Amino acid sequence: MSAGTSVPVSSIVEAQSDFALNLLRSQNALQSAILSPVSISIALAMTVLGAKNETARQIRSAIAKDATDEELHAHFGSIVNTLKSGDLNVTLDTANRVYVKNDYTLLDAYVEGIKKYYGGELEQVDFTDSANTAQKINKFVEEATREKIRDLISPSSLNDLTRLILVNAVYFKGDWETQFQKDRTIENHDFFLNENDTKKVAMMDLKSEFPYYETGEYQVLGLPYVGKQVYMYVVLPREKDGLQGLLNGLNGSTLAQLLQKRGKTKIRVKLPRFKIESAYELTPTLKALGIEDVFTGEADLSGITGNRELQVSEVVHKAFVEVNEKGTEAAGASGVVIEAEMFVNEKGTEAAAATGIQVRLLSASIHPPPEFIADHPFAYFIIDREQESILFSGLTEKEKSPMILVNWHKKFGETFGYYLGVPHFRISTINKNFIKEVFIKQFSKFVDREAFSPTLEGFPMMESLLQIGKTGPKGYGWKEIRSIASPAFTSGKMKLMFSTIHERTETLVEILNKKIQENPMINIYDEFQALTMDVIGRTAFGVEANSLNDREDVFYIQNRNFFKDINFENNLGFLIGFISRPMGYLLKPFSSLYKSQKVISDNLRNVIEYRKKNIRDYKRVDLIQLLLEEDEERQKRENKPPMHIDTIVSVCFGFMIAGYETTSTALAFAAWFLAKHPEVQEQLSEDIKKLPNKNSVDYDTAMKMPFLNAIFKETLRLKSPVTMFTGRTCIEDTVIEGMEIKQGMKDPLRCRTQGVLYRPVDDVFLKVTPR
Repeated sequence: MSAGTSVPVSSIVEAQSDFALNLLRSQNALQSAILSPVSISIALAMTVLGAKNETARQIRSAIAKDATDEELHAHFGSIVNTLKSGDLNVTLDTANRVYVKNDYTLLDAYVEGIKKYYGGELEQVDFTDSANTAQKINKFVEEATREKIRDLISPSSLNDLTRLILVNAVYFKGDWETQFQKDRTIENHDFFLNENDTKKVAMMDLKSEFPYYETGEYQVLGLPYVGKQVYMYVVLPREKDGLQGLLNGLNGSTLAQLLQKRGKTKIRVKLPRFKIESAYELTPTLKALGIEDVFTGEADLSGITGNRELQVSEVVHKAFVEVNEKGTEAAGASGVVIEAEMFVNEKGTEAAAATGIQVRLLSASIHPPPEFIADHPFAYFIIDREQESILFSGLTEKEKSPMILVNWHKKFGETFGYYLGVPHFRISTINKNFIKEVFIKQFSKFVDREAFSPTLEGFPMMESLLQIGKTGPKGYGWKEIRSIASPAFTSGKMKLMFSTIHERTETLVEILNKKIQENPMINIYDEFQALTMDVIGRTAFGVEANSLNDREDVFYIQNRNFFKDINFENNLGFLIGFISRPMGYLLKPFSSLYKSQKVISDNLRNVIEYRKKNIRDYKRVDLIQLLLEEDEERQKRENKPPMHIDTIVSVCFGFMIAGYETTSTALAFAAWFLAKHPEVQEQLSEDIKKLPNKNSVDYDTAMKMPFLNAIFKETLRLKSPVTMFTGRTCIEDTVIEGMEIKQGMKDPLRCRTQGVLYRPVDDVFLKVTPR
């Protein structure tokens, strides 16, 4: 296969390729995504037109590398002209507009620059009338994108400090030069989400000649649209789960060269039909790319008004793409909201430098013809060859169920409401002030936990700290339960259980050493699940769990069955219980989830009843013993009746639910990060060697290992395992952030702080150590 020739890559084109890659990396390949790097860049270029000094340099460096202001505006101005020219044999258009506060004066030079380079129009609006002004801006965007992008600007983004909003919109529609035939499309083709999991997609099929390149790590296919001036390039990793590694390995120079090489190869292509919509608040991402000052009091936007009163409050972006047998339709819109006298934001994180992959092209005499089977996650780029600009870029990947709310946040904003069945209205928020009000300032009004499906709503969950409200069915509210349970988790009591944890860990090490001799490939997550189950069984349930040595252990199987059933995908009754509580109660006796939890709780009840009768004879230190002893002390100290056995069962059961998946998942991710970062592993090993007694670590020693502590904190920062039990129910009417929350609403509030929405683009492990 001929490599063809490469077109020299300008610094701006290289910077734009880097910019597109960094935007995709910010999605961590966790979900399908579509962005328009050119739309975002034009909006930022209109910003840099009024920026000075360091503020201008930071934006310029991110989108145009070493280009001067003149070169930057000439480049993006030329792109605007090309997109509006209609000379590319496809439908391609862009529109720019600056919305300015009524009677707010802009410098003539800035206004002239907007018109000269970007063909932008100015319109004066009343930002205090936020609803009508947002509607006006959004109507402009809808018309410019043929109604593909709606509601770009939220009324909540506008206030009496808003001075202007810079808006760009891009629209594209093109037919393939060689179209896929619909009768060749396979409607239920497997698409691999990873090595083991698949979903069904409509897979298009075509054999023709296209630009094609390959290396040992990936394949690149160029699909031209009519006129061969606009192309979609698909970059497919060889490995089914190799997309994130591919994104991390490419840099702007390599990508730019890949998207510009020429040549044709006869090849069979399989590409899924897909349709993706994405929405982003890009402030954290842009900060991570080095654009920091413009969001703070350090902003110098004096080129807009002649003074330094302005700074950017947010950068919003929405994009859409649909790919089918006929061609592609895509749209993107970006908005830069500029305000006066805003507070200073914290600094962002420096983006990590990517390492380029050397491209090794194979000879032309390949037989049989190669195949390009896009049946697993890939990246794609729609480019304008005349300007060498990346119009759209994106990823195809499964939308994981925990990502649904994350995507809704991107679409609807920081706080929104939704119905999960009727009348179960919920509020989901990632607003820090909102969360602070719920969990700190107004905590007394949100002491009740969210109610679950009727399958879990009754015994044994209602009296554990995971679900109990202000009052419990046995007279024990959350305060009483916490006052009993908390003393069991003091450092002194944890020391007493440390020997059990240490013994199980030693057993794990022995087992791993044996398994490595037989097979160097080990499912470490499965081992950590067994370890966690053993520790919980021995420290909370009073059973001699031996899951590490025996995967047929009864305790292990019972609890694994419970966790398998505690999700919507595997348990229809669980889902029905959420949607309709009356139906949930009717189906409860037939639910596999209810049956598995009843087996566990009945066994636990038997253990507790035996232990209560023989409390003086039992010397083992575990959660049951600590709870029983604390309850005895409380009876004497406060003249209280004994804690009901259902309450003890609930607390122990809640300990298992809260500790099993979260702990094993955190351990697995920590091991994964250490495997990816051998230098961190080596440093940890050196720290362990320096311990006074490295062969027998006790509780106090483990607590005095700052580097090990940093590893787990960094793991939890990047891969938080907590996805449930964060919800609260309002018990008294209140107002938060202007939103009325009424008492008695079913499941009204779920506060979320998943970092995935605003995860740094570098995703670097241990960027900061305690050293």
